Amino acid sequence: MTNHSYWLDSTPTKEYPQVTNEIKTNVVIVGAGMTGILTAYLLSNYSDLDIVLVDSDKVFHGASGYTTAKITAQHHIIYNKLIHYFGEEQTKLYASANYKAVDFIEKLIRELNINCNFTRLPSFVYTQKNSFKQLLEKEANALDRIGLDCNLIESLNLPLETICGIKLDNQAQFHPTLFLSKILEQLESTKVRIFENTTIIDLKEAKKCALLTSTNNYIAAEKVIITSHYPFYDGLSFYFSRLIPKKSYIVASKLDTNIPEGMFISAENPIRSFRTTDYNNQKMLLVGGDNHFTGHGTDLISHYESLTSFSRDVFQTSDVLYKWSTEDYGTLDGIPYVGKLNKTSTNVYVATGYNKWGMTNSVVASQLLTDTILEKENPLTDLYSPSRVSILASTKNFVTHNVDVGFQYLKSKLTFSDPEKEVDYTEAKIVNIAGKQYGAYIDENNEVFILDITCPHMGCELKWNNADLTWDCPCHGSRFNYKGEVITGPAHSPLSQYNETSNVIDPNIVTDSENFKDDKNDE
Repeated sequence: MTNHSYWLDSTPTKEYPQVTNEIKTNVVIVGAGMTGILTAYLLSNYSDLDIVLVDSDKVFHGASGYTTAKITAQHHIIYNKLIHYFGEEQTKLYASANYKAVDFIEKLIRELNINCNFTRLPSFVYTQKNSFKQLLEKEANALDRIGLDCNLIESLNLPLETICGIKLDNQAQFHPTLFLSKILEQLESTKVRIFENTTIIDLKEAKKCALLTSTNNYIAAEKVIITSHYPFYDGLSFYFSRLIPKKSYIVASKLDTNIPEGMFISAENPIRSFRTTDYNNQKMLLVGGDNHFTGHGTDLISHYESLTSFSRDVFQTSDVLYKWSTEDYGTLDGIPYVGKLNKTSTNVYVATGYNKWGMTNSVVASQLLTDTILEKENPLTDLYSPSRVSILASTKNFVTHNVDVGFQYLKSKLTFSDPEKEVDYTEAKIVNIAGKQYGAYIDENNEVFILDITCPHMGCELKWNNADLTWDCPCHGSRFNYKGEVITGPAHSPLSQYNETSNVIDPNIVTDSENFKDDKNDE
């Protein structure tokens, strides 16, 4: 079975054009996932701005198409920690905004008559370990203090033994890409222009910004909003040191028994997150989890196997119908980065780092970005600011993450494979050719791909992912298919084949002035 998202497989596709000539606009939004699409929708509704929405892939084929699609303010176990970092009032703002995001989505679904299986359900965090009971008690207390009406319960009526759980009522789940496809249809009737398969490789900040595509076309825009999962442009903001890439997996199986209504996630590792969805007039159970840092681990197929075993052993599921993986970025303090790219930026904005809770945070980000562009006050501006001072409170996380990045970089440079090992079909090996490491893969058609596996983002050596047949960066999360094509950034250049010029390292921290030497938009 190939790895494929059920959401994308069950959503009708529509083709949008690629940028093929110069474009001028008021606002360009780079990244057509949930945040980008909703931001375009809100701006088009509340202003007469000319808006361009672009994506490097097909629209909503990034993280938004590979989610569990839980719409909830219960973001695992975070609120006691957020109170420690930010205080009760700021944490209350975060909780309230994400709770209201559920209502926003429901309202939009009703207004546009969207059929996307939106269902109100309770959300649960549970534990099977006595050692986690006190942690959940503290979290329940934190939820009460910030105004989220929760219940600490002993029995969840699940077919597995639990010690206790936290129940948050009136949350929701839906089919995310059916929802987004309808929003895109609505945008087509406005002044919003939508483009896909358009990779932006550089940005020049000015009164009117200039963006360069990989096909050497330019977009001139007064304001730039970066919603591309990982910012394609850094602007000396050093997001590579402040974003933590993590992988997780989902197995979707036919469900032949009834389980309690709700959305569930375990407090302890290995994470087990599950919910149901309709599938061909029956129920399908989605089990997710087995989180780990991107590019870490060896036999990644085992993650799908462990989730499948859990699903069958606990819920007696039968056929595995779909399986897929996703990548999410976390921040150092648990709050996304949404707002001006950095302290000196005047017209470049960013939204990233949703810590795996993108459905509600996408709504919050789109609302905050819209208010910022339209110069309206928003109480979340300081809390979500990418330049917030409170990030200093998470110095330990900063040091831990970047020590690991440094370790992975050095480890990859010092590890060499056995040149005598043969490469089997549909298997990859790291091989040495003239003292340089390459990644070799033979596909089912006996075609050989030998790639320079030095990541073109910042020079880390890529690791083979045997579950998804990809080369993954253990430092900053870039991913490439076995042919060397970019799947997700921050890298924007493909991997070079053996005997080609070596990969050019381009972290895109600053603008390459050579890309814009003929630009006329500085006035």
